[in-house]
Amino acid sequence: MHLGIDWTEAHRLRRAEARPEWKGWTLRAPLCDAASYHTKDDLRHALDVLGIAIPRLYRLGFAHNNCGFCVKAGQASHALLYRTLPDRARWHARQEQRLRRELGKNVAILRDRRGGHTRPLTLAELHRRVVAGIDATDPGDISGCGCAL
Repeated sequence: MHLGIDWTEAHRLRRAEARPEWKGWTLRAPLCDAASYHTKDDLRHALDVLGIAIPRLYRLGFAHNNCGFCVKAGQASHALLYRTLPDRARWHARQEQRLRRELGKNVAILRDRRGGHTRPLTLAELHRRVVAGIDATDPGDISGCGCAL
């Protein structure tokens, strides 16, 4: 099986190889090979030369093309999702609210760690902050969560 990860995520290949569910599979990630060192810009250029469109989520600024939603993603990724795909983000916020009602607990996917205290931060609250312009997330901190591997 070929994995679409590059040298910046070689740790994910090693982690996948160690997982029991991949036993018996040969995992390859050609972009992790030292001989395949390419920057993201190199890869985008290669796609352009080949006439292959860059996948939508990459164009929107996500770290991976499967980052449309992940419970392991942080505030910056969820804020980006809200800014770029608000309908999808609101759907996930509704699902989170539904889970909170079903559990009867003050739980959330995200955490607010401001002021030295940790409390649940709902997706709906994060969305309100983004709209109000008080989004305190680091826009440069959009990284893949690594949950798939």
